[in-house]
Amino acid sequence: MKHKKRQHQPKRKRRKSNRSSIDTEATTQDESPSIFEMTESEVDAFIASNAQAIEEIISRYDPFELIAAFRTMEVAVDPDNYSESTHAGQAAAVEYVASLAAKQSYVERPKRFFDPSELGGLRGLSHYSLALTQHKYQLKAARASSDRNLAWISAAMATNSLLVRGHAYPHHLFDILKGLANTVDAVVFEVLGFSLTDAIEIDDAIFQLEIVRSEAHIDGLDGLRSKLTAFAQGQISREQFGEMYSADAPILDHLNDESWEETIEQFVVHNNVYNCGAISTFSAEDIDEHTDIDSDRIKAFLRCFTVEFGEVNSDFAQPSPTTPFLNRPYLGSGDKFTRVNSDAYSYLLPRIDGLMNADKNDASSPKQWKRYHTKRDAYLETKTIELFKRMMPSALAEHSLKYPNSDDPKDGTTELDGLVVHDNNFLLIEAKAATISEPTRRGSDLKLQADAKKTIDKATEQAERAANFILQHDDRVVFTRKDGSELSIELPPVKHIYRIAVTLDHMDAVLVNTGIAIEAGLMPSVENYWSVGLRDLIVFADLIQCPTELLHYISRRNHLFKKYPMIVTDEIDLLGNYISNQRLYFDNVVKQEGAVITLVSHSDEIDNYYYFEQGVRTKETDKPHLSFPVPIEKLLESLEADPKPCYSEASMRILSMSGDAHDEFSKGISACIERCSDRNTHSSVGMGLDNSSYGITYFVFPDCETEKIKHTVGFYLKEKQRRTNAGSWVAVATLLSKPYKVHSVGMISNNTDRNY
Repeated sequence: MKHKKRQHQPKRKRRKSNRSSIDTEATTQDESPSIFEMTESEVDAFIASNAQAIEEIISRYDPFELIAAFRTMEVAVDPDNYSESTHAGQAAAVEYVASLAAKQSYVERPKRFFDPSELGGLRGLSHYSLALTQHKYQLKAARASSDRNLAWISAAMATNSLLVRGHAYPHHLFDILKGLANTVDAVVFEVLGFSLTDAIEIDDAIFQLEIVRSEAHIDGLDGLRSKLTAFAQGQISREQFGEMYSADAPILDHLNDESWEETIEQFVVHNNVYNCGAISTFSAEDIDEHTDIDSDRIKAFLRCFTVEFGEVNSDFAQPSPTTPFLNRPYLGSGDKFTRVNSDAYSYLLPRIDGLMNADKNDASSPKQWKRYHTKRDAYLETKTIELFKRMMPSALAEHSLKYPNSDDPKDGTTELDGLVVHDNNFLLIEAKAATISEPTRRGSDLKLQADAKKTIDKATEQAERAANFILQHDDRVVFTRKDGSELSIELPPVKHIYRIAVTLDHMDAVLVNTGIAIEAGLMPSVENYWSVGLRDLIVFADLIQCPTELLHYISRRNHLFKKYPMIVTDEIDLLGNYISNQRLYFDNVVKQEGAVITLVSHSDEIDNYYYFEQGVRTKETDKPHLSFPVPIEKLLESLEADPKPCYSEASMRILSMSGDAHDEFSKGISACIERCSDRNTHSSVGMGLDNSSYGITYFVFPDCETEKIKHTVGFYLKEKQRRTNAGSWVAVATLLSKPYKVHSVGMISNNTDRNY
């Protein structure tokens, strides 16, 4: 079967504030007090009241029909006009309403048109309850008597799990899952009765089923609209209309006044919502028609990923960060199912991890559990190095390296998951595939500390040990590959070491709020440290234009969290700010002492690019990237295209300039070229960054001998150091015949610290 391009939802959906997304027309909210004035007991009372009102609405409709209509209203978007900051719907609201519906056994009810005020009521009530639940987490954090930072991170984890959906772009998730499937399919099938590949294909088949039905439905609506218009304009009779649309004939009596066009449009919209259930409800046999997978595997899949009516506890009322629909997206009764969680693929790995994890206690299959996790860990390691190699194609990139460690009781060695050496930069990478526990997602302080220890803390400790091993050597360091061969690396006089942890699961609230996480003891305070999820790392591999850009991003990110109190939702907001040309500089934004920077909704350009790149957005959208004045851009391109030793020191300084400094340096470069041409002698322009001891100088020479260039630049750098006590300065030399092509790079440095 030829599949249609999957129209993926945008990466994230979340509410921007408690107030902005509350539907004030909902009856329960008209006289509600401000959320921020409510006590916890008042919050609980309002949530219970809202839940009862939602259940009353549910009782008047067939649950399959209602949930399908509500899901369409909340999560459907127009890719050409979508903006994360203005989208009103919440996927979490659909899951909450479905959870309330699943408290009761399924009762089929007659199909009927939806009352718009009741659909609006579902939105208002559910959104308000979600906002109230978030407020409870904030109250809990505010009441913390000891570690306020830990309490804040725990509340942020719970809020993130409660509200945020789509922690990855679906085509990236597909890439991850297909890679994992190549290694774990056999063992997953042994335990679950279907493979990871089966699960991906079944998910796609359900999507294809909805698309085929939806397109047929839309064609029917277009035909209905045309027929109604023709009748209103007197082009066809009632009899001619009724031949095709007899069920819709009563609407004809309302097309006799001047507002017939509005009446037709409202009727078509209601008809669309009315038929959502027919589009979204399916059986195992329906899936079978859209895939070649064996029916027994389809049924095994549905058993694993379906929440049954009557399964949710009867006392459930408050929205939960760990709703069952996060990892089981379908709601079902017998052989009738509908999708509740609209995120493509996101549920597959957490659910399969949980099922395989449960199987580890089965005495008959401990080897299967070990095989699964060994393969899973190995995939993360190799995928991580593959992505860094994409970002740094000329770098040395190796994984599974061993080096001496006298503290190791087994064989006196320790393993480093990944090593990337680019110019004088060493990236020490540890990959952690541990699954984050449900109590952590619900905001448990103790479980959050335990999960952070086995992922972030452990990775940092291992990377720091490798860093110390490298720093113990002056000229050369030797690692051992998996096959026993030696990897010998010559060490430069000046080197920069980055400690990087890559996780398979996501812990956004911890990973991106570095400053608070360090204060809470969840993350160590070390230089040039970056903890990132694999899903976000793929975005970097797509969008980062050159190796030094990545290094500068990590350096800026570290500096930023040290300098300012920051609240960030996820890594892609940081990246979105960086490549929007702000480059994580806030010096001109933060004027008030003690101000806190809140960084959200900086991903719209990235969302739109992926929409277009995946073929679901018709508006042409360029790949987001940094932009510079032409001379600066050409100089950076030359540095990256033909990297000289320590070239990244020059690129880092150029990237570290402000926008005004770029303009000034660009004009200086153009003036240098003009002077060199007029006077037939070398010319230069320097730029200090933050202080006179750190910066860069551009030289342009008439065509002349390399030794003369080397002597002139070397003398300049020595004088610079003598006269200004420059701690770290770089000189870039070019020739007049090609003034933007770097001929050589010189550097002086009293230390290995960079100042960004």
